[in-house]
Amino acid sequence: DGVFLGAAHVRRTGRVIELVHLAVVSAARRRGVGRALCDYMVERCRDDEKSRFVLFTQADNENALSLYQGKGFVLTGKASLSMVRRA
Repeated sequence: DGVFLGAAHVRRTGRVIELVHLAVVSAARRRGVGRALCDYMVERCRDDEKSRFVLFTQADNENALSLYQGKGFVLTGKASLSMVRRA
C-alpha cells in the first residue's frame, strides 16, 4: 500500500558483505518484516559460496539476535557480538 515499514543497508568489500543497518517501524515489528528484509538482502548479495555475510548487533538486543540466528547467522564473538553466515 506504499506504507514504509522498514529498511536495510548493506556494504560489500571484496567477498565480505556487511549488513550495516536493519530497522523496522515499531507498528510493523513481530510481523515478519525484519525477516523478509534480511532474506531479501542475503539473496540479493549472494554471488558465490566464498562470500561471507557479517553483521554487528547490541548484546541486549534479544529480538535482533533471535532474528539473525534464525536466519543462519552464527555468533562469532561476545565482545563485539559479530555474527557471520555464508552468503
